[in-house]
Amino acid sequence: MTQYVRDHWGVEQGFPKGPLYAITQTADGYLWIGTQSGLFRFDGWSFSQVQDPSGAYSITGVYGLTPDQDGSLWILSEYQILLHYKNGVFERPRFDEVSPGTVSAISRSSRGELLVSKMEGGTFDLHGAQFQRLAAGDALPRSPIISLAQTRNGDVWMGTRDAGLFRLTGNKILAVRKGLPDLKVNCLAADGDQNLWVGTDTGVVRWNGDELTAAGIPASLNHFQALAMVKDRDGNLWVGTDSQGLLRFNSQGVVSLPESGGVPHNAVTAVFEDREGDLWVGGSGGIERLRDSPFVTYSSPEGLPTDGNNPVFVDNENRMWFPPVAGGAVVGQRRTARAHLQRWTGPRRRVLDRRHSGGAVGWPPERRADADS
Repeated sequence: MTQYVRDHWGVEQGFPKGPLYAITQTADGYLWIGTQSGLFRFDGWSFSQVQDPSGAYSITGVYGLTPDQDGSLWILSEYQILLHYKNGVFERPRFDEVSPGTVSAISRSSRGELLVSKMEGGTFDLHGAQFQRLAAGDALPRSPIISLAQTRNGDVWMGTRDAGLFRLTGNKILAVRKGLPDLKVNCLAADGDQNLWVGTDTGVVRWNGDELTAAGIPASLNHFQALAMVKDRDGNLWVGTDSQGLLRFNSQGVVSLPESGGVPHNAVTAVFEDREGDLWVGGSGGIERLRDSPFVTYSSPEGLPTDGNNPVFVDNENRMWFPPVAGGAVVGQRRTARAHLQRWTGPRRRVLDRRHSGGAVGWPPERRADADS
């Protein structure tokens, strides 16, 4: 986690005060942030509050945001009303006329379209300009659906406030409670064709295609509220928690993002990966961006016994040798080096992060020409 370059925007940088509930990105590249104070657009430099110019809708609080394929934005407002924002105009979809009830959750389907769940109205998806009912309201629990996801095999997953997890497969709605650590399901993250991560008030479990299981999940992921989750393009699961800040889970285990002037170790209520592969983390203290650094730093957290500007020798097996100040010799295995060097993710615009805390700094060989230019 120490390798990420971190950028923070707080109240001093114009971030609105109060809780943050959602982060997303539209096709034009703008980031959209839903907060208790309203809807804000972020261009990487400043925050601009967006209100309905007609005055027909009061955008005082935003609990959910989902982009549409046409570049527009779907908004779940404070009063559980679904709004559509396109070309500066706010509209309310017509399906409210045929299906009364307030909207409790929105998400994006596996095809990139809108998923909607309504109190007593059922669950819908959007095909073109038409809403299609997937599940009738009387077939669902009375408990509000607060999280939605769809896996690539077409199954729709619905997490409720106090009735557990439900799976819509084909025309059947199945309750999935065995292995569920808590009946309040706060967040869901699809993982491949049929796998699913489930975040509850008492930790995280995974649907493996047949059952909910905690196999392979460290015990540290079972003692907090999971408030937000995203699976990134590198296969990492990022979990925003109520008390442990941001956690990253992969085959190497679980690590937490240390406090460093950014989002503190209080509730992380939104996690989002943008189209560049950068991770955005939100809480009441602001938002923070994590991005890959073109440099790789090796110091105490990476296994060096002491820091310092020490000579480095590479032997004929491509192993790196370090003579620590304290004496002796340390060898870096090739597997470790490759794991770090592969964190370069492509020719993106990056700020070169110069580190002065000691240790050895490596520049990926395939990028040296870019650095010289």
